[in-house]
Amino acid sequence: MNDQRYAPPVAVVEEEPAFLGADLDRPRTIHWALRIFWASFVLGIPEAIYHLFTPPADRPLVGYFVRWSFAMTIGFAVSFALYAPVGLGKGWARWTNAVVALAFAGIMLTILLLAPPRAGYPLFEFSRLAVQCVGQVIGVILLFLPASTAWFRAMQAASAARS
Repeated sequence: MNDQRYAPPVAVVEEEPAFLGADLDRPRTIHWALRIFWASFVLGIPEAIYHLFTPPADRPLVGYFVRWSFAMTIGFAVSFALYAPVGLGKGWARWTNAVVALAFAGIMLTILLLAPPRAGYPLFEFSRLAVQCVGQVIGVILLFLPASTAWFRAMQAASAARS
């Protein structure tokens, strides 16, 4: 400590925490997984817009519009809740996305086996869902590659060291 009246305060210098030395930059696999997840969400928007502007004749227009707007808002909120924690390095988020992707794949396989596309079946809708399902599965695989796993572990260690 300095006895001079106008001397600047002295800070205590500590050693650098261990997590600062770790590479906390997102690897490419995480970037690609997030891009694929959001692209699979965006694939559903044109169909939703189409259904929004072609309401059935037997339903009131306002109620139909409110329902579709509500469904799109809920869909975005759920997608954001699933994908944002992945970008923040939360390990539980990749497991949650894995469970959701496997459930989605199981539902798609069930639909394919029980009700295969045929004349009169909305083939475009089924194709879009299949592409979304494949995108989800690829994204989850990217989350479990060695580079991604190492990054999630480093983020977990950094989070534990900050606490």
